[in-house]
Amino acid sequence: MPYVVEKLEDDEALMEGVCKGSCSFLTMVCCCCCVGLGGPGVLIWYASTVKPSSPDAGGNGGTDALALLIGGCAVAFAAFLWFCTGLCAMVRCCGPPPPAVHGPFSKLDKERCKRRVQHILILVNPVSGKKTAMKLLKTVVVPRCLARGVAVTVVPTTHANHALEVARDYDLRTVDGLVVMGGDGTVHEVVNGMMQRKDDVKVPIGNLPAGSGNSLLKDFVAVSKMHTSLEVAVDVVLDGYAGCMDVAHVQYGPDLEKHTVYSVNTVGYSADQCLSAINIDGWRHCLGSLRYDVCALWGVLKARTTKLRVTIDDGKLLLPDASSIFINSTQYFGKGLRGAPNAVWDDGKVDIIALAPESRGAVLKIFNAIKAGGAHMDLVCNAQASQVKFEIEGVTSGLFMVDGQTMRFHGNAIEMNVIPSALEFFTPVH
Repeated sequence: MPYVVEKLEDDEALMEGVCKGSCSFLTMVCCCCCVGLGGPGVLIWYASTVKPSSPDAGGNGGTDALALLIGGCAVAFAAFLWFCTGLCAMVRCCGPPPPAVHGPFSKLDKERCKRRVQHILILVNPVSGKKTAMKLLKTVVVPRCLARGVAVTVVPTTHANHALEVARDYDLRTVDGLVVMGGDGTVHEVVNGMMQRKDDVKVPIGNLPAGSGNSLLKDFVAVSKMHTSLEVAVDVVLDGYAGCMDVAHVQYGPDLEKHTVYSVNTVGYSADQCLSAINIDGWRHCLGSLRYDVCALWGVLKARTTKLRVTIDDGKLLLPDASSIFINSTQYFGKGLRGAPNAVWDDGKVDIIALAPESRGAVLKIFNAIKAGGAHMDLVCNAQASQVKFEIEGVTSGLFMVDGQTMRFHGNAIEMNVIPSALEFFTPVH
């Protein structure tokens, strides 16, 4: 029986990751608050009971009590910052700049990658991003295609895994491209559906920016504005150039059929389990892209440490005790976070970014460096490989992230194998 993308849509299940491992941190916060608030409170009471001495008698008019109060508050506040966040470690010393921004493909032959585009199938997710996809489809996308003489078939998605079902079962011999008008999650479904096809018929995949993240399209920032301009993205599809992209086969449990998924963006696991929070509906609407920072900060403050044993190609040990790992096929994940600045889509490898157990301040320093364009490579353990396996100590199940989708692994190991040039993706060529 064909498998489906096993997403966790229930906010209760996602909150499991947010709350997991919080007890020790909340206990620490309570202790700090008792010291930070109770201590100064005692000092205030003490200061109020000290009778000011007369300046004429050589005293200093109660300033000793005031100085005691101010000093006590300052020490309590400084101790709180130092203990909770390791503030001193956040100061980033001068280091190497981030790698130069580049396109997603390392090798493109303009003549060989030209494809005929006369009829395209557009899968549109009406609820992605700001829920304006249907309006933009009618006012921008379809008129632009018809003006170029390209026929369009539109299929709106109506339920979870609908895009996967269409990509798996639709007669792709009748179209020249399958275009996704939605976010990274819809692209993820299309990739999984196409990799499951029994007839092995595949067509180039296109992506029009209509989601909240559009991490895949962010990789084109060096060569095109297609991550922000719908018109540019449509023209890229209609021009008909396609580059080959690798696909990572991910097995996250003992059943090869049931516990298999394909990835073209990122696979991530963190001991703090807070990655799941970015998909909580309430957080999406309330925090928007700020939820990435909130989730990262909450995870850092919890400082939960589950050890990961990371091995790559033929069992080579990369790191025996990582606490977090991101395995990328693309440069970007999340909202503009350049987690794997050396990644390309067609080298037959994934880029591994692993963090050893660090202090809170060190982790915040790494996170800030990622946000600064990928200047973190000297702060983490990194490698490139065609095979990756990470084993999680002391667990039998948990949450991890695949292309922005929260999933549940079974057992204590997740394995990845790269399938080189498995699919094609429409790309600008200059």
